[in-house]
Amino acid sequence: MLKAVKKNVIKLILVSIGALVLGLVLIFIFSNFVPGDPILAYLPEGKIDWELYEQMKQHLGFNDPMFIQFIRYVFDLLTGNLGVSFSIARGQPVFELLADNIPLSIGFPLLPLIFGLIAGIFLGILSIKVRNRFVKLLIQILIVLGISMPMLFIGMWFQYILAFQLGLFPTTGDLFLPSCILFVLTLFLTTRQVRSNYLKPPEEKSIWSNSLHILFYSSILIVSITLLETIFNLPGFFSLLITAFNNADYWVIRSGLSGLVLLLVIILLLSNLTYTIYNHYLGKSQSRRFIKFFGRNEQIIEEGARYEFDSDQKFKDFTIYRLKSPLTIIGLVIVGYAIIVAIFPQLLTPLTVQEAFGVYPGSWGPPSPANPLGKTKFGRDVLALLAYGISTSVKVSFLTVLIGIVLGTSFGYLSKVHKIVKELVLGFMVILFIVPSFFMILIFFGILGGGVGITTGILAAYVIPIVTFLISEGDYSFKLTAKKLVAYLPLFMGFNLLIFESLAFFGYTDYRLITLGINIAQARAYLFIAPWASLWSGLAVFVLIMGFFSLHYGLKEPIPIAGRL
Repeated sequence: MLKAVKKNVIKLILVSIGALVLGLVLIFIFSNFVPGDPILAYLPEGKIDWELYEQMKQHLGFNDPMFIQFIRYVFDLLTGNLGVSFSIARGQPVFELLADNIPLSIGFPLLPLIFGLIAGIFLGILSIKVRNRFVKLLIQILIVLGISMPMLFIGMWFQYILAFQLGLFPTTGDLFLPSCILFVLTLFLTTRQVRSNYLKPPEEKSIWSNSLHILFYSSILIVSITLLETIFNLPGFFSLLITAFNNADYWVIRSGLSGLVLLLVIILLLSNLTYTIYNHYLGKSQSRRFIKFFGRNEQIIEEGARYEFDSDQKFKDFTIYRLKSPLTIIGLVIVGYAIIVAIFPQLLTPLTVQEAFGVYPGSWGPPSPANPLGKTKFGRDVLALLAYGISTSVKVSFLTVLIGIVLGTSFGYLSKVHKIVKELVLGFMVILFIVPSFFMILIFFGILGGGVGITTGILAAYVIPIVTFLISEGDYSFKLTAKKLVAYLPLFMGFNLLIFESLAFFGYTDYRLITLGINIAQARAYLFIAPWASLWSGLAVFVLIMGFFSLHYGLKEPIPIAGRL
């Protein structure tokens, strides 16, 4: 056992170092291509003195070989020499900007994350040990609702109802509402992760699976905190980073992303260390109290076996058993309706895409017989924008997931060739995940400009590691592979839809597309006088994500209302 612990410690150290190095290399390379001239930040405002420009370029080392520049970049990170801001606060050292904004992004999520983690661990264990099927189902429903709630709806809905309508809190700048939202999200993300960890058979547990799950959930939390800081006007690190991208502030972008990579590597290291220590104590016979409370007793083993994918089970039996789960039925209804709307948006609105993009009188008009959900910017029909926004979300998410599944399945089967190949492939997938997809897309938007192709490519790339791991475990059976992909496809759809609409909310999407995120962003400033213009699109995002996550949970961990549990 001790030998296995040493092996895991060495592995997690190597993975952490590899993730840090690759993450910093990616940030260093890509930051050289994002908009914004790093030299101009050091020059006086007004007309450029090109001789002074070349002198400053030489002084900053931009004429040196790339390897020397990279070494200087790492050294500057270690010494806090992060450059100066160009557009956010011209001439102000970036270190001071970060020092002013980071405390809020640490202090505001700290207690919600801690309490959410603690409560999530206990709720996760309870969800497995409890024998009542309706309690189990209730916990599953709460998990789905908790991890589905996009800040684009919940945050703004709380602002409108609790802050504006009831006056219980300030509409912006207050930490209580965003803290409550973050607590709920952390609680149910943790509950799901604890359940997943316990229900997995021992052979599917590894540093790689733990790393991918931690990075996956970290990506969700990072997007959520970024949205909360923006919606509630909180001057934190993530809102600063978004402002830097919007204003092409080179030094803030490079330093902020480097700090984000370092944070994720620390989280990865600590979580894997905890995972290793936990499994070490679990295997020690003298830790009976530990095992009694946290361990895999017979009941937990039985619970895990019930959800385990069986390659010998007929696909028909696999499907029928899962169709008995209420979550599967709910998910199928929502997803089925969303697919119909995606293919035939005219079922909801008689307007064409061109007409939905038109300019009409009566901006921000209330609901009426002609406009059942009201009007938004330029007098556009909210229902028409809702229909075409749903269509765009489903189509883009499906395309990204399809590409990711095809490539991820290929890598997954490659990893089965040999144990060493598997370690290398999975290690590489974890390291690639170190820069969150949300910010990776922002980088590529800055380099290549807007376009749905960029979003599709990056989101597809972030599906690949999870699919690779899923396929790497188990036998070569096509039947087993198909079952896993069927169960996990809705999860990937929901996650990619969340990222896609969050990016659209910040303006990082193809301007020729109608998206729910853009609908919300354009109407956000009018939330208190025309709530229908933003909240309907936010509700659509919530219901779509909930539908896909419900379907995933029902297929992966079915709890039938009647019959054998």
